Amino acid sequence: MKTLRNPPLYPRNPLRHMDHAARFNYVTRALMFLAFAIGVLLIGGVALKYATPGLVWKFTPPRLSSTAAHYRHVRVVGAKTGINSETGSAPPRLELSEFMNSAEGVDLYLQCHLELLNKNASDKLSFYQIAAIHGGPYQAWDGVTGNVTFPSGYATHRSVLFPVWHRPYLALFEQIISGCAVKLAKEYDEDVRKAYEDAASVLRIPYWDWAAKPWLPAIVAQPFRTVRTPKGLANITNPLHQFTFPEGTVDGLRAAAAIHKEDPIIWTTGATMRCPQLADHNGTVSDQLGTLNTTLRTYQLFTELDGDYEHFASIGYWDVHHRISLENVHNSVHLAVGTEMTIEEGAEWARSRLCGHMGSDFASFDPLFFLHHANIDRIFALWQAVFPDSYVTPRISDLGTYLRPANLTDNIDTPLQPFFGEDGKTPYTAATARNISTFGYTYLELMDLTMSPPELSEHVLRIISSLYSEKKS
Repeated sequence: MKTLRNPPLYPRNPLRHMDHAARFNYVTRALMFLAFAIGVLLIGGVALKYATPGLVWKFTPPRLSSTAAHYRHVRVVGAKTGINSETGSAPPRLELSEFMNSAEGVDLYLQCHLELLNKNASDKLSFYQIAAIHGGPYQAWDGVTGNVTFPSGYATHRSVLFPVWHRPYLALFEQIISGCAVKLAKEYDEDVRKAYEDAASVLRIPYWDWAAKPWLPAIVAQPFRTVRTPKGLANITNPLHQFTFPEGTVDGLRAAAAIHKEDPIIWTTGATMRCPQLADHNGTVSDQLGTLNTTLRTYQLFTELDGDYEHFASIGYWDVHHRISLENVHNSVHLAVGTEMTIEEGAEWARSRLCGHMGSDFASFDPLFFLHHANIDRIFALWQAVFPDSYVTPRISDLGTYLRPANLTDNIDTPLQPFFGEDGKTPYTAATARNISTFGYTYLELMDLTMSPPELSEHVLRIISSLYSEKKS
């Protein structure tokens, strides 16, 4: 037999001559070399693609920006508990005084609202960041950015989209409160757990009906409230009273407010204010709401506009024949709470001095904002029931937003950003946010689903007349 003096440098099966450990190391190095070679080829290929734009190439490097195909925004779907699976009937949002009759509901709502207020400001689902969506401090939320340099929030004002933009905004707030309440209810002792779980299932945010009750609700003026927690009775900070700004945020907020030359007095305490200089603020608010006649003007929204949506929706389309709108009445409530008003004899407009956040571009930081806007949404929903065929028509808005410059046409397909639907990719529009059922709530006036549209229209008008007309019973 012929014997080789030296074995081949590269034997045909090198693994045969190795022990187990050496064989493992050999395979590992081979795989690492293969991975390195593939990486070099991919990097070279990408470089070749950009060096030769005309080259046909099927590999697309991933995009890591917030607009990438794989990115999903916060899903705004509203509260989805307590909905009747057969009829689709959803739990109603209740007027605040009626809402207060549910002890379990109030306990859950106040605890969850306080938890939201206390959440770290860096969390995009904290109260701070949700409040910042609306107006100041004029910053991006959930990766939705624009190219507008004019300082403004995302909210639409002086636009046909004013009522409907705020609908998914409130739904976002409501779904967070609802989700918290469902979890919290499970922590109660067994003897009361069922009552709290039932309350959590139908919990929706309440509204302040300042047209029927033109005074500040007592609860919003109370710094503390006693609630029953899973661990027993506790005296907690009342989240409806005020919001204390997180540490390190006030200077930035004050600087943003200075852009619009807002009075810096509202930034002196580190918390939201409601005209603290006034000795009897509750009486003053009541007087100012009475002076502004919000009750009768709410009634006139249903009786003096002939179902004209654009004039109903926004102050931006006033003329000599249309001197009232939902946005205008809404503005009056902001002024009544956040300013000290004086109306000179013979003057058509009130003059006001800023002394609270509700009168500023930072109104949404006051927890009262969400009680107020829940009523705005209610009036909008009732108006839709009375005039179901009247809705958004294309009109130019002379006031821009964080995403849209001024003097663009807003229409039924304009994105209501930064709010996205179930898939986290498709922004809401006026078309997809038209119905309150989309977001899992209703109002007591709209709960009878057996009525035909004409019957519902007459039904709602009777309620409006009984609540707000000068001849109300």
